[in-house]
Amino acid sequence: MRGILSPTRVLTTGVLIFLIWLFSSHWEGSSMGLAGPPMIKSPPVEPFGGRSRPLATTPHPDEEAGRVIHLGPGAQDNPQAQSPVETVPEGPPESKPESQPVPESVPELESKPEPVPPTNAENKPEPPLAPKPASKEEKDLKVAIVTFITQEKSYVQTSMKNKQAYANKHNYTLIVDYDAPEPRGVMWYKMTMIEKAILGGGFDWVWWIDFDTLMMTQNRPVTDVIKEELEKVEESKRDDIDFLLTPDCFPLNAGSMLVRATPRAIPFFNLIRAYSDLHEERSEQDCIRDAVFGYPAPEPAAVLEFASWHPAQKSDHENRTDTPAFLHQDPAYPDHLAENAAQFEKLGETEWRYPSGKRVRFIPQKQANAFPDEIKCFERGLGPWEEGDLLIHFAGAWAHLKEEDPTGLLMRQYDQLVKW
Repeated sequence: MRGILSPTRVLTTGVLIFLIWLFSSHWEGSSMGLAGPPMIKSPPVEPFGGRSRPLATTPHPDEEAGRVIHLGPGAQDNPQAQSPVETVPEGPPESKPESQPVPESVPELESKPEPVPPTNAENKPEPPLAPKPASKEEKDLKVAIVTFITQEKSYVQTSMKNKQAYANKHNYTLIVDYDAPEPRGVMWYKMTMIEKAILGGGFDWVWWIDFDTLMMTQNRPVTDVIKEELEKVEESKRDDIDFLLTPDCFPLNAGSMLVRATPRAIPFFNLIRAYSDLHEERSEQDCIRDAVFGYPAPEPAAVLEFASWHPAQKSDHENRTDTPAFLHQDPAYPDHLAENAAQFEKLGETEWRYPSGKRVRFIPQKQANAFPDEIKCFERGLGPWEEGDLLIHFAGAWAHLKEEDPTGLLMRQYDQLVKW
């Protein structure tokens, strides 16, 4: 039929119309200077690991390195000595999930009352966190714990962690030096460190301890020892005592010394150096002992006038008349006295003798300087360290244990017995 279009004609006509429209659209866009229909772009993708990504719990390494101990007095007042604030960099608004806001600090650090110092690449302990507030009972006496370590030892980490935790627990200032510039020898630097702590102000007592020590009863403040020992002294004379010292199997062990932080104590250190100038071969411990006991002394009473003794020692020392001091375990000293007397007379008594009065008190070794059973050099009548003693000292371990690393071995062994 003529009025009806065939399917072929309809299809051909449609294709022709489409081609005409397509050609017309292209020609019109080109004549107007258009580049055609715009391209569909995907949203921008932020590179993985960019600094704008939110970090939920892990701070940047640079932000973690904020734990600094400031040596010397006033560390607690320095804002840099406070505990670090863990900051988290903010990302773009769309990258922060509303249901899980970024915490202001790391909960893990907040939940640890006694943080343990991390180690750095050289396996050295990082300086400890700032001390925590002390209880009212501990605030009456401010204590500085002073020590140094100048060599790489296997027990550096163990010793540092132990002392840091103790200082933090009781709000003491821990002063650690890794360099000891002292022409007389490294051990003489302990006197310099004590003097600096005293003259810097801010402390009531300075506690020198050798680095080869561990605080075995962490909950026992050393102020308890100070108070207990001073209470044994006549009340009117308590403020006269500037030094609390301990013996071992010899008259004195200088690895743990409590010194009142008063300028009145400084002349004693000058006296010790004067002994060293006369006898350069003697150690700092020998010279401290000489200064305390007043060698050479004219008679035994001179020693008793200078230092007071705890009850376990008193009768032993008062009854001795064979030598002018505590020499029953140091037979070489009588030979020293005659040759030294003339030299010390030249100095004059007022220059070389510590000011008159009982400035030094000897306390039981186990109060602040106990030795382990492996190092058999105990104060007469007392035994080795036992549970409840405050501090253990591995003095001269090399002479008692035939091991490659005797001090490190004992430190690791007794570290397992620390009461936290």
